[in-house]
Amino acid sequence: PPLVPLFIAGFAAMVLLRSTGWLPPEVLGAAGLLQDVLLAMALFGLGTGIRLRELARGSAASLAAALLAWLLIALLGLAAAWLIAG
Repeated sequence: PPLVPLFIAGFAAMVLLRSTGWLPPEVLGAAGLLQDVLLAMALFGLGTGIRLRELARGSAASLAAALLAWLLIALLGLAAAWLIAG
């Protein structure tokens, strides 16, 4: 096994990049949103036991249906949050 796992090296590289001040606030905002979405996807996948290799072997139609179902649920959750907050 490697001395330092790849995700640790990547995390350290992103910390260094962020601390330089080179990234504009717009990029940081988009990266923050992307981070939240990817973390939610990873936790969902971990909780449901999704195997990426099996998912990749599936048909495009089934993958599209799953993506549309996820999008619908996300939009309904967002609408509910707006109704509660507003």
